[in-house]
Amino acid sequence: MNPADLTWRSLLFVPADNQKLIDGAQKRGADALILDLEDAVPGAGNAAARKGLAAVIETLSGQGMELLVRINAEPLEQDRDLAACVRPGVRALMVPKVESAEDLRALDLRIASYEMLNDLEPRSIGVIALIESPAALFRLVDLASMPRVLGLALGSEDFSLALGVAPSADCLTLPCQWLALAAAARGVRAFGLPTSLANFRDLDALGQAAERARGFGLHGAL
Repeated sequence: MNPADLTWRSLLFVPADNQKLIDGAQKRGADALILDLEDAVPGAGNAAARKGLAAVIETLSGQGMELLVRINAEPLEQDRDLAACVRPGVRALMVPKVESAEDLRALDLRIASYEMLNDLEPRSIGVIALIESPAALFRLVDLASMPRVLGLALGSEDFSLALGVAPSADCLTLPCQWLALAAAARGVRAFGLPTSLANFRDLDALGQAAERARGFGLHGAL
C-alpha cells in the first residue's frame, strides 16, 4: 500500500463493541472509521469486541467504508487483537503508544504471520503509528521509516498527559510541526491537530485548529 494513495482527512473513532454507534458512524461523513479495541472498549469487553469484529468489518467494508482498527499496546492483548483484525477489509492498524522502531519491526513480523494465515497479500495491511509521548517525538523519522508505516498520528490527549499539562495549542503546536516534517521526509502521511480533541463541539475553534494544522503540512486528523 502506497501512503501517497491515501486521501483520508477525517478519521472517526468508533467503539468496536457498540453496534449502535457503529451503525451511526457510517452516516457521519468521515473518510475512514477506526474500529477501536483500545480506549473505547472496557477491558472486560475486549473478548466480545474481538469476537464480533469479523462481521463488523465484512459489513462496513462491503458498504465501501475505509476501515482501520486501533489495537492494544499490551503484548498479550495486542496478539489477540491481531488474530481478530488482520483480515480482508482492513486497510491499516492504528498502533498506540509507539515508542521505538524495534517495536514496529517486531509488529511487522507478527502481522505478516497473520496475513499468511488468512491468505492476504504480503504487507497489504498498513500501520498508523500513534505518537503519545515526548520520548517518541525524538524518534519520528526512524518511526516513519519502518515497514508498513503509512502515517504518523499525534495522540494529543495522552501526549499532553505525559508532558504534565492540559492539551492546548501551547504544548501541541511544536509536536504537530515535527510530525509533519518527519512524515514529509519519509513520504508518509501526518495526522493531528494543535488542540484538544475534547473541543469538537466548538466548530469555530476546531476549524481554526484544522487550518493551522494544514498550514504545518498535516494531512488530516483523528
